[in-house]
Amino acid sequence: MASVSLKFSRASLMSLQPPAKGKRLVVYDTVLPKLAMRMTANEARTFYVIKRVGPEMVWVSVASAH
Repeated sequence: MASVSLKFSRASLMSLQPPAKGKRLVVYDTVLPKLAMRMTANEARTFYVIKRVGPEMVWVSVASAH
C-alpha cells in the first residue's frame, strides 16, 4: 500500500492517479494529521479519521466518493 502526504483540496485529490489493480493508495492530509483518504484502483475514495483506542490505531470512515 503506497502512501502520500499533501494538503487536501478538491484539485489535489482529483489529480491523484489510481493505484495498480489490487492495490490501495493512502493519502494523509498535511493540515489535519488525523485525516486520511484511501483510494482503490477503480478510483473509489473513502475518507477516514484515524484515532487511538488504547494501544491500537482505529480508522473511522467518515465519507465515501465513487
